[in-house]
Amino acid sequence: MTARETVEQFLKLWKKHKFAMIDPYLQRTWIANQNNWSRWLKTVYGCRKLSHFTIIQEMETGQAARDFTVKVNVNGKDSEITIRVICEIEPYKPDITGTWGVNPISALRGI
Repeated sequence: MTARETVEQFLKLWKKHKFAMIDPYLQRTWIANQNNWSRWLKTVYGCRKLSHFTIIQEMETGQAARDFTVKVNVNGKDSEITIRVICEIEPYKPDITGTWGVNPISALRGI
C-alpha cells in the first residue's frame, strides 16, 4: 500500500468513526508507545467529526517519510492539516520496504 493510500484509508475510517479498524494504517512506533491506542483515538478523534477531506499535496520529507497537506472539514470548520506518514519495518526502524503508517498526533495540528 502506498503512503497516499494509507492516508486515504486513515481519513475514511476517521470519517466513519471506525477506530477499532484503523490499526493497519497507524505508525508502528506510535502504537508501540501507547498503552491503549484504541481508547486514545476514540477519546481524541471521537469528538472531532470529519465530514469531508481532500488531499491536496504530497511532499517527500525523507526516504521513508511523507507529509500530506489535506483540506478537511471537522466539526463544521474548514481547515488545512498536515499528516505525517512513516514507512517502518518495525517500531523505531524506518525503511522504505516496510509498511506506511500515519502518525495520528500529526493530523491534529490545525484543527
